[in-house]
Amino acid sequence: NRRVMEALIDAGTFYSLDCNRAQILATLDVALKAAEQQDSMRSSGQNDMFGFEVVEQPEPKQQQTVQEWSDDERLSREKAALGLYLSGHPIDQYQAELKQFISSKINNLELPTQSRETRFFRIAGLIMELRIRQTKRGANFCNLILDDNTARIEIAVFSKTYEQYSDLLVKDTIIVVEGNMGFDDYNGQPRLNVDKIYTVEQARTALAKQLVIYWTKQSVDPERTDFVDQLSTILAPYRGGSCPILVDYQNTCTRGRIAFGKAWKVVPSDQLLAQLKETVGEKFIRLGY
Repeated sequence: NRRVMEALIDAGTFYSLDCNRAQILATLDVALKAAEQQDSMRSSGQNDMFGFEVVEQPEPKQQQTVQEWSDDERLSREKAALGLYLSGHPIDQYQAELKQFISSKINNLELPTQSRETRFFRIAGLIMELRIRQTKRGANFCNLILDDNTARIEIAVFSKTYEQYSDLLVKDTIIVVEGNMGFDDYNGQPRLNVDKIYTVEQARTALAKQLVIYWTKQSVDPERTDFVDQLSTILAPYRGGSCPILVDYQNTCTRGRIAFGKAWKVVPSDQLLAQLKETVGEKFIRLGY
């Protein structure tokens, strides 16, 4: 059954055969056809003159290399097949960046324990559950459960905030929430009041103070005279933002930082970062917060 096999591939069942699940899925039709032919031959009783089963060996074919799924696609397929993430967590790819601007991971969140005690918080997590409700006046609000791969927490998003950010509140998406924590004297429990909600990209755009590109012999040949032109071409579509660009240049004789002008402030989108990482390498790009 093809659907069963696809689900097994999505779940990672054949990891021992090939860690590239996209490659296995791409060759599934060939494998199923070969199995069907083998079964048909056995059913028809094709034997040689000595009574041994005849097994036709198919001509070996050159396998076309298939690009691996992205982390997001791999995990999404796992969740659809198994109901949970097995080989990772969608937030993992952002952890190094998130730790620069969140106030705490969920498992280390210090909740108020007494009246009139308030604390600022900014946390990130995957929306695991989302329940939309209505007040007596008909205004929508919601309760959501966030998971950051260290712990889970339930948060209420009240009507005014919900109305402003409802388009970001979608199950299985990663968000950043910030606000103030207080203590509810009525029920004797901490209370989290959410003021702002971002996607990771929106949080980066709002909070990043600079984007540093390291131009060294490990990333790009310092003697390359065309690199500035290449960099300008990459940055140009993302101009008009608020994030300054700095180039940290180093050769065998000197080192210095080159600040691009205000006209070159950019929106540090996922697409821009992906292009820069492909050009100079992931470890030679740094966002400052």
